[in-house]
Amino acid sequence: MIWHRVSRASRCKICDHPNWCTWSEAGNCCMRIESVRPLKNGGWLHSFGDNPRPVRKPEPIAPTIDAEAIMVAWRKNTSEIQLRMLADTLGVSILALSALRCAWAPEHNAWAFPMSDGHGMTCGIRLRSLYGNKWSVRGGREGIFRPFIEVQKTVFVCEGPTDLAALLTLGFFGLGRPSCSGGVSQLAAVIARLGILRAVIVADNDADKFRPDGKCYNPGFDGALRLENDIGVPCCLLVPPGKDIRLCLSFGITKEVIESMVRNLVWHVPKNNNDHAKEHCLS
Repeated sequence: MIWHRVSRASRCKICDHPNWCTWSEAGNCCMRIESVRPLKNGGWLHSFGDNPRPVRKPEPIAPTIDAEAIMVAWRKNTSEIQLRMLADTLGVSILALSALRCAWAPEHNAWAFPMSDGHGMTCGIRLRSLYGNKWSVRGGREGIFRPFIEVQKTVFVCEGPTDLAALLTLGFFGLGRPSCSGGVSQLAAVIARLGILRAVIVADNDADKFRPDGKCYNPGFDGALRLENDIGVPCCLLVPPGKDIRLCLSFGITKEVIESMVRNLVWHVPKNNNDHAKEHCLS
């Protein structure tokens, strides 16, 4: 029997995650949701048609590196000329990159963006090569991207640091997810801690993909949709006319155009919000 790793193009049919699990002709080996058939690798076997048990949430892994100290050292040796060259390459402002505390990481020959946990502490570092390849510094922990600028009552939530830089360039306050499905608990914690009243969730306009069972899905849209009930504040879902918000910026989209799009969206109030929260949707 051959086991295949799940991916973004072929997600786990049990927990709908793109990593950690495997599948074969016998069914899915899910590492998050239990069944009556535990496997030696720590997961559970699910035959097609099984009813899974509740999700087993893995314990968070503590960082083994001092991500903040590493970023401080890299920023100290990053020149304004280097930042300006990256800004020109990405089509964003140098002020946006500075707000994200971006720095050149010579050991990795890549640009580094710090990730924060729900308490605002630097917990990991995302790397981006000159050719656009992305990975993280080993020993850190996944978090969200947060700009160090004045907080606004409305936050735009996007995927990744470069899309966030595009939103900052347009004049919005934003937070960046590490992926289309990650950073949920950190986002909710930061939004509550900063006193943000409402959120615009920006979904990447990805092309539709197909799972092995033939079902169609859209990673960017599906990930944004799942976030609606977990973000903790009234929110709406914005799908940009281009693949992502940075591409839209390169095409000349303006803050006024995005604000006009948002005004025509339907707002969603999470189930755990009270009626008073609804007043903030259109205020």
